[in-house]
Amino acid sequence: MTYNTIVFSIPDDFLKFMKKRVLSLSSLCLGLLATGALAASWKQGGVPPCFDDGCAKVATSAFATPFGVPLAWIGLTYQFMWAVALFSITPSPRLRSIWKALSLIAVFISIGLVSVSVFELRAWCVWCTLSALSCLGEFCGLHTETDTILSSRWPGFAIIWMCAALVAGFLVGANGGRRLTADPQRVREAATRQLVRPLSPICGSPNAPILLVVFADTTCPSCRSVYPRLRRRALRGEIRLVFRHFPNPFHRGARESAERLETARERGEFWQAADRAFAQEDPRKALSTYPPKSGTTAITLDIRDAKSLNAKGTPILIEVSPHRRLLTTFP
Repeated sequence: MTYNTIVFSIPDDFLKFMKKRVLSLSSLCLGLLATGALAASWKQGGVPPCFDDGCAKVATSAFATPFGVPLAWIGLTYQFMWAVALFSITPSPRLRSIWKALSLIAVFISIGLVSVSVFELRAWCVWCTLSALSCLGEFCGLHTETDTILSSRWPGFAIIWMCAALVAGFLVGANGGRRLTADPQRVREAATRQLVRPLSPICGSPNAPILLVVFADTTCPSCRSVYPRLRRRALRGEIRLVFRHFPNPFHRGARESAERLETARERGEFWQAADRAFAQEDPRKALSTYPPKSGTTAITLDIRDAKSLNAKGTPILIEVSPHRRLLTTFP
């Protein structure tokens, strides 16, 4: 019996290409992946998938939008600019010096932001860390790799890998994370009187360390899951809970249930009625003893305040104090 052996040989110039540019190319692909995921999730109004709630804390903080500009878009723009530098046909010494300075600034900024998120926000965002590592790798690549990708025979290979990394980042950011129920920046800028109205039902000790506002809909399955936990924490004195209405116009009976709850509030029985309403799939039956009060000012005001926060769904949970922020996970 004769065995034929097929040997796949790799061209020597390709090996030289990868040896010279492995750091720059891999760092750029990593940067495109990370910033692509962050930019896509920001565009979708959410946060990319993460190991814990760290990415959500960073994405909803003021550090995510310096001067009102999403940091994810700044990072993605920098990666595109760095790709142009990597493919530059005539890398003059002066141009290379400029890019070395810019890349060093990017390293300090990215590492600084990761440090701020860890020590100030007590959060760790894996995508921000990957972006910082890519900036560090790109900076080191500028000092170890002297020529450009276009000076080789393999620019197409580099373009394919960069496009694949960018597309993968966009897909992960757009489909792998979770959506935010409101605009974090508008939440931070909202006045306290806009979040806590005089007619808003409040449960919990005035001395509770945390003041929480929840915009909820009795017909919303997620609200039915979150409400009992919030209520228990309020009764234990861990939080002071403020309830705001945000009935979904596409949910059958949502507005009517909110109007019945307002009747219960006027009778001084709001929280007992809410406990029954969120415990059943059909809240109207649980609230049958309370006639709906149409044209209620409180509900109209709650809906207006929710829309001013660019509300996208329920439940919307906002920590008013000690830190004003939109919460993405529920206690």
